[in-house]
Amino acid sequence: MLSKVPFGAPIEGNIHLRMSCHSESRVIQRGFITMFDDISGFGSWHRRWLVLAGSKIAYWKYPDDEKRKEPINVIDLKKCVTREVSLLTRLVCARPNTFELMTKRRATNADKSSLVESQQGSTVITK
Repeated sequence: MLSKVPFGAPIEGNIHLRMSCHSESRVIQRGFITMFDDISGFGSWHRRWLVLAGSKIAYWKYPDDEKRKEPINVIDLKKCVTREVSLLTRLVCARPNTFELMTKRRATNADKSSLVESQQGSTVITK
């Protein structure tokens, strides 16, 4: 397209670009994390064994479960809609060193709003 334009020629007009970005991480980290959960309408904090591998976070109840069981859940960070991950203020959460991740998915008929999930039209936001 622009290959026939001489090197020193000024270009005028508009250039329309479509770009996409892809990143991949080979990071693997393991450790404990305390996660908030909704138990029958009450908030509860649980210590979980977490593995961050690439763009996915998987977690289990105990470290040994990683080898023996399927994870309780897997969070795909590529589906994360949190604009900026930073420590929450004490007004939002009294626990120190707390951050929040939000993911978005299509709603199903079985979905109900809770302390960690809210339905917004045809989508569900999970915190």
